[in-house]
Amino acid sequence: MPLAQLVYQAEKLVKMLSSSDEFNKFPPGSPKCNLMLDRILAAMLSSARACGGEGGMRYTACAIYACCYEDNEMTLRYLQSLGTAWVSHLLFVPKGNGSHIITRMNSTPPENKPRRLGIQ
Repeated sequence: MPLAQLVYQAEKLVKMLSSSDEFNKFPPGSPKCNLMLDRILAAMLSSARACGGEGGMRYTACAIYACCYEDNEMTLRYLQSLGTAWVSHLLFVPKGNGSHIITRMNSTPPENKPRRLGIQ
């Protein structure tokens, strides 16, 4: 499929998501909506070329277009899942390794630590 047509179809799906009060929220099902997922998908699509060239644009449009399903509700669920994944994995990257917490879990004195390749 030509890139222009792929982007057009992706934009139509984003517009479809924007008309859904139920599926267009992050966090999903939250009565207090913090983010509208259609805006996330639209922003990702509009900035894809600047960030990744034509390949980035094709990838982003394909990811959105891959959510298209015969059943509109399933399409909306897939779009919601994609938007949620992009928000949680790309935009709000958590510090899951605990590097933001200062602890003294390893109390091995520096002189007793193993050396690598003779580097002290």
